[in-house]
Amino acid sequence: MKPAEQDLFDYKLRPKDEILEEFKYQPAKFDITANYKKYTAGDTRPEDNLDNRDRVAKIWVHLRDMGLAPLQRQRLIFLLGNRWTGSDKIKIVCKQYNTWHENHIRAMEILREIYWEAKRAPGINTTCIKNPYRREFLRKKFLGRTREERLAKMKEFQQFEIENTAAVDAAEMGL
Repeated sequence: MKPAEQDLFDYKLRPKDEILEEFKYQPAKFDITANYKKYTAGDTRPEDNLDNRDRVAKIWVHLRDMGLAPLQRQRLIFLLGNRWTGSDKIKIVCKQYNTWHENHIRAMEILREIYWEAKRAPGINTTCIKNPYRREFLRKKFLGRTREERLAKMKEFQQFEIENTAAVDAAEMGL
């Protein structure tokens, strides 16, 4: 049996409380695709049914839609292990329970735990730190070409963050 690999990353992980606080104000927004396939020509005996193909739950997620920083993406790929095939599409399969519903819930739990653990990595964009030309390109692309446009956009983002924080806190308090 091959020994398990140790975590190869030398950065300090963020605490789980910080991750939960981040999800409170900015929840994850990405699409998850799931399927259910019914095999009508399989074994239909009520007892001793050996055909469990319709119990298997499969979910797919596109890695680019998750909005991870480069270090978080690397950690997610490490945590996926054998589930990572080198493509942008991640597939999680679960077939340990007797019903599709239980397997689907378990597959979603696996995805949630792997995602949250990957989000514990630092959220800084290391590409922008290493490459000043890329940093300048992305800054102008997302914030605007001129300094005035960038300052206005940053004020707009700060205002949105304040409003969003107030709205989430008010909803949590029941107001």
